[in-house]
Amino acid sequence: MKIQFAVQTGSRYHSTRLQTVLSGWWPVARRRGHELTVYTDSLYAIAGATVRKIDIADSYNSAIDKTMAAVNDPCDADWLIIADDDSYFFVSRLEAFLAKLNPRARIAAGYKKTFSVDPASPAIPILHGGPGMILSRPTLRAIQGKPWARHEINSDVTLSMLLNQEGVRVIHADGMLHTQPADPSTCISCHMVRDQKTAARLGGFQ
Repeated sequence: MKIQFAVQTGSRYHSTRLQTVLSGWWPVARRRGHELTVYTDSLYAIAGATVRKIDIADSYNSAIDKTMAAVNDPCDADWLIIADDDSYFFVSRLEAFLAKLNPRARIAAGYKKTFSVDPASPAIPILHGGPGMILSRPTLRAIQGKPWARHEINSDVTLSMLLNQEGVRVIHADGMLHTQPADPSTCISCHMVRDQKTAARLGGFQ
């Protein structure tokens, strides 16, 4: 199994949030043969990883441009996981979860909720971007090059709309949390890990 992690960040977070990735879960994932591409607004050297500069001013609004780049870039891994710079992964449990899924199927997985784009539209499954959005390679092939109907500034909603449009099955993962976990020992991934102290504490549960 091979995972391609795509982490979205910006230069204002290179010395803070990004460091929780580089000194936290990424060394574990790297040792297990996985790959990392960082999408940001300025070049930043990272040993063992690829940095992709997105030529747009960094802001919350630019997250969708980084997501689009990650989806449309070449990927030879079984799974692409799009994540934030404050996402945290428990790599062995992530691998165990993915081992139960079919990498040859058109599926996406993560923290799933439902959302109505507008009052006249039915609710569709939405993946919360914080704990990571998992896409199989067949899913990538289905959505690469397709037009994106931006939903205001929400990159996860916009991506989920495209998945729904292309008939991709969306799976909820119980251990992928949109906040920090009460019990890290059962967690696959979580969100809002923004300092080294928290990352170090969670590292004891890898």
